[in-house]
Amino acid sequence: MQNHNPSNRRKARKECVVLFSGGRDSSLTCVLLARENFYVHPLTFDNGAYKGIQGVTLRHKEIKKLYPKYIKKSEIIPSNGYFKDVVLKPLAKDFQKYKVNLICVGDKLVMHTLAAIYCLEKRIGTLADGYSGYQRHWSEQTPEAIKILKEFHKHYGIEYINPVYVFMNKEDVLKRLLEMGLTTKSYEPECLFAACTDNAHPSIVTEYISQKLTDCSNIITTYFGEENLRNLVRERIIS
Repeated sequence: MQNHNPSNRRKARKECVVLFSGGRDSSLTCVLLARENFYVHPLTFDNGAYKGIQGVTLRHKEIKKLYPKYIKKSEIIPSNGYFKDVVLKPLAKDFQKYKVNLICVGDKLVMHTLAAIYCLEKRIGTLADGYSGYQRHWSEQTPEAIKILKEFHKHYGIEYINPVYVFMNKEDVLKRLLEMGLTTKSYEPECLFAACTDNAHPSIVTEYISQKLTDCSNIITTYFGEENLRNLVRERIIS
């Protein structure tokens, strides 16, 4: 007869997907999670407008050398199709409505969407990014934006966390990187749209995000199919 004593069960493996840009903050996020015995899956998304995106592989080699057991293979996933549909096609209409350019916010939402799909497929329950407190003035990194994204992921049984949001100045991040044996150089690629993106009032950002997340939810539903997605989510919430 099988023994169902909880004390005899194998401890669940802790895994986490990280939105990995190769920059300082997402690199520190990976290392902090590895130090907490998370198996880290660094995902980088390419919308087709990033210059120097292959630099993330250099940073990945650096952090994997420190934590070879916990840092998994780095993946660069094309996101240009969804980026075009969700962000670029309705760009003129969105600009007319919001009066500001929120391309980079939309890009991040597409990343979150594809990361959620990855988590669901791989049965991974935690998603993290390198959002930091010292960059909370950026539209996508405001507390209001993060709150909405946490609810979005919670709907799919995914816990969305921001391990380096406690860092309120860049110097502290640089110090921690050095303490952990990492270079302070950033390998983050340059997005061609970054120069034309505006910082907007939190109310505008939250309205934009709420609107776009409807499209993002439809992408996830279409990808899995309604019944299959429902079963996946039910399985995650019950477990």
